[in-house]
Amino acid sequence: MTSLTGPEVNTIQYAADGVNFEIAAITEMMPIAPGPFVPDAFADNGDGRGITWGLCHMNVGDHHGYSHCILARFDCDLSRNFNRRIFKKQQTRYSPEVFFKHGLDGQSMKAIRAKTKKEDDTILNH
Repeated sequence: MTSLTGPEVNTIQYAADGVNFEIAAITEMMPIAPGPFVPDAFADNGDGRGITWGLCHMNVGDHHGYSHCILARFDCDLSRNFNRRIFKKQQTRYSPEVFFKHGLDGQSMKAIRAKTKKEDDTILNH
């Protein structure tokens, strides 16, 4: 499970050889630092049945001041034993405020303007 950043953000990956991973599914609301419960992890029968739940890590509180971490349960249907339809469709809808709440601060805007000006000057001078 890969979350947060990078080209494989919010994906479930699988490697038949345990080394060369490929994207098997794209998800939403991926848990942070997931630790899935794999009931047959040590069965060594070559027939892994998948997972339906696990524990994850969450920051709670104000991230700029005091905060603390908790362990939370997450549920999913990445199992060959179940077909829970609620986990098979996209259902999360966010309000516009969620998308725009992380506005750029003054320092970031200044850096973007400087880079844009430098690029404009380069284009105009050549």
